[in-house]
Amino acid sequence: MRPALLETLFVYGSPYHDGAALIRDGRVDHAGCVLPLSESAALPALYGTRHRAAAGISEASDALAVVVSEQRREVSAAEDGRIKTVETPEELATWLSARLRARPESPGKGRALMDAVRENWRPKVATLAAVCVLWLVGSHQRESPRNFFNRIGPGAEESYAVPLSFYNLAEGLSLGEAPPGRVQVRLRARQDTLNFLDPARLRVNVNLAGRAEGQARIALTARHIDLPAEVRLVEIQPPELALRIVRRKAPLPKKP
Repeated sequence: MRPALLETLFVYGSPYHDGAALIRDGRVDHAGCVLPLSESAALPALYGTRHRAAAGISEASDALAVVVSEQRREVSAAEDGRIKTVETPEELATWLSARLRARPESPGKGRALMDAVRENWRPKVATLAAVCVLWLVGSHQRESPRNFFNRIGPGAEESYAVPLSFYNLAEGLSLGEAPPGRVQVRLRARQDTLNFLDPARLRVNVNLAGRAEGQARIALTARHIDLPAEVRLVEIQPPELALRIVRRKAPLPKKP
């Protein structure tokens, strides 16, 4: 198995883009696999199917899941249904090592584990190398987006009506008037990339953490929308939201 194969499977627009790949004996045995999705309300609304699958498999089993988001250029780790962002490969290695060492082993399992590691070690090393390559590619795109977009060229532009999603508003507060349900988003990418883009998966996420009662003006920028690495935001209309945050009124007592 070569790194180029994994890159081809998970490139945006591939039919296997959102599924999991099962690697067995150094070969891709299955692709586009569907994992159990977490239904936890504690997960942020901005997490899509990929992150909920990582959380779900870690809830349903003792698996540790690592999920790569090319949209936000983030790597996350999931354990027992909880997800945390991992900043560096070293942090991921430390996180995995600490948990694998901490897991109890029954007598005789230590030797069996070492035998399993030694068996077919070449394909396993190739898999690790492929993951490192994907990480480096994602890191490069995060550090130099201008070079990346210069490479793909100006491409085409399309406009989409994208729904708004608000989250993390403090308990006891609510929006005084109903905000607009959608905003107009204009995107630029190569035409073939736009053809594969699913508008139903686009969403503008507005984090209201720390907002207090009163008027709030929020400028909408690229950080409010998750986009594939190949797609660039041109503009959002309206470019700013004017919100009024109010305290919820306590319900009136019922008559006896």
